[in-house]
Amino acid sequence: MAGLADGDVFWVNNRNKRVGTLEASFRVLGKDAGLWQPDTGEVEPAPYLIANGRTTVPLRLDPYDAVFVVFLKPASILARAMPRESETTLGTAEGPWTVGFQAERGAPA
Repeated sequence: MAGLADGDVFWVNNRNKRVGTLEASFRVLGKDAGLWQPDTGEVEPAPYLIANGRTTVPLRLDPYDAVFVVFLKPASILARAMPRESETTLGTAEGPWTVGFQAERGAPA
């Protein structure tokens, strides 16, 4: 954890070769939670729940992944839910197949 003049930053990492999910609990109150991606510098809002003197942030980390959990701005709400990512298989290409591209559009012949 690192302290800032107006917020806090926590480093969370997955040291396993499997996906990790956890409910990370922080001794932070009244702050909006965000995730700072160390590889891209991107900061995105995170789901959170402020209750019982703590802020809980659910995290899903890929194998050997890491993220900074940042608390910088005052929270305007006690909880924020975010849509969960999901994957759905729409179809499967089986057997031999070929790909064709329209001429004169920059694709290979």
